[in-house]
Formats: sequence, structure tokens, C-alpha cells
Amino acid sequence: MRPTTMAVINAQVSELIRTLRKKGWTTTTIAKHLATTGIRASLRTIQRHCRCAVVEKKKERKPRKVTSQVMEIIDSILRADDELPARKVKELLQSRHNIMIGLHSEWEQLNFDIHTLRYTKKEVRARWEKILLQLGYQCEVEGLLNVNKQCNFSRDQEHLTKAIELLKYLLEHTCLFPPGTGHNSRYLYVMDRLVSLDSADDFVKLAKEKYPKKEG
Repeated sequence: MRPTTMAVINAQVSELIRTLRKKGWTTTTIAKHLATTGIRASLRTIQRHCRCAVVEKKKERKPRKVTSQVMEIIDSILRADDELPARKVKELLQSRHNIMIGLHSEWEQLNFDIHTLRYTKKEVRARWEKILLQLGYQCEVEGLLNVNKQCNFSRDQEHLTKAIELLKYLLEHTCLFPPGTGHNSRYLYVMDRLVSLDSADDFVKLAKEKYPKKEG
């Protein structure tokens, strides 16, 4: 039987070419094999179908892992509007920061991370609030914890330096901040205020008692 030339290789033959190529067959060997079945295809045509297989493989990408850098960006977005819907956060990530969230699994992960971040922020605030109330700041607690773009640090450099050191101590020696969250810059403002009120050391002492660092 004389081999026939196929102007267009159908899907079944294309799949056969890809399978044989994955097995290590050369283009010439594949052409000879096709010829024995009555199909005559040029080497260029076979190479084109082999390249298609490589392109398809490249398109199959793994879900994007939400890195700490992306989480910081999400945190900054939520800081401006904590009630922002997850879909709007996704749009801002794409339009402002060119971070594409395409796969369904990526979208599910983003939703989970936003929920986790919101819960963590509320938990940290609740812990600070409990200690401040214990220190007697029942009337001032909201004002002490309120931080916005108009806030400024103390003009006393020694106060700010002490606030930085105490916040670092809290991070290293207590569980005031849940594991892996680090600390938000907003609490540097709060600690700076406590230093000015001469209550920072008492705050740290209570934090260490209520939220001691867990071994291991």
C-alpha cells in the first residue's frame, strides 16, 4: 500500500506523534512508523506536533504560592479598608501590583489567606486590648490602639528607640503575636505612646506573663 500524504494530521495521529516522542523516538523514526500505517508526513510537520506537546506542558503551571511579600501587600490593602471583599482585593493585586491570581486553587488560597490575616489581626488587637485594660486604660484603650495615616511618632528619639527595642523583645520572648505573623508597624506607634505614658515596661511584663513564649 502506497503511503498517502495528509494535509492535516488529525487529533488521533497527533496524539500518537506526541506519545512516541515522549518515549524517545526521533522525528525520522516516527515518520517511518507513520509511513508503515499509510500516513506520509514531512519531518517539519512531525516536529511541529512535537513542539505543541512541549508548549502544552509549559502551560500546565502549579498554583502560585502566596509569599510573605504578597501577604504584606494584602495587609497594606486591608489596612486601608478592612471590610474590602476578597474579589476586590484580587482586582487591586492585579491592577496595582501586577500579581495575577488565575487558577481556581489560587483564588481559594487567596480567600483563605485573607480570612486568616483578618482573624490574626483581630486576635492580636484583642490581646493588646486585654493588657491595656488590665493596666487601667479602660477609657483610653481605643485611642491608644487607633492608628491611621495621620499618626506620628514621638519627637523624642530615645522614646522611639525604646519602643523599637521593647516591641522586638515582645516578638522574641512572648506569644503576643501569633507564630509566623511577625508584628505590624501599627504596634510600634502603640508602644511609642506607652513609652510616653511611662507604661511600656509594665505592658511588656504583663504580656510576658499572659502570653509566655512556648518552648519549641
